[in-house]
Amino acid sequence: MTPARITDENLLTALVAICAALALLLTIVSWMLVSGHFAVGVFAGCCVAITNFVWLRSALVKVLQMPIEKASGAANLRYLLRLAATGFVLWLLIDKAGLNIFGLLLGLSVLVIGIMLLTVYRLLHSGG
Repeated sequence: MTPARITDENLLTALVAICAALALLLTIVSWMLVSGHFAVGVFAGCCVAITNFVWLRSALVKVLQMPIEKASGAANLRYLLRLAATGFVLWLLIDKAGLNIFGLLLGLSVLVIGIMLLTVYRLLHSGG
């Protein structure tokens, strides 16, 4: 059985899978090297980042299927709702739950790390 290749068709699904695996890895390593409190912050940040990305992807698919006249307003509304919800969740996690801010920031960067890893993978496997 050959491993599945990452193509243009499954790129976003692969990115989410890579980020989920990276989230698990970062959480475990953080738990072992730093502390449980830090690891919970990392895990929460990863969850927020991945959820935000999936929500953005879903909103863009819906907006791109709308008539041009409605698309701009709908895109702006969805963006503001997503931004407000993400800000509220981060406020709850920092202020009310008392999560480690540095762990949360590391977790929030999981998507950036995943994009960089996927870019390197695609460069190495495209012959470039």
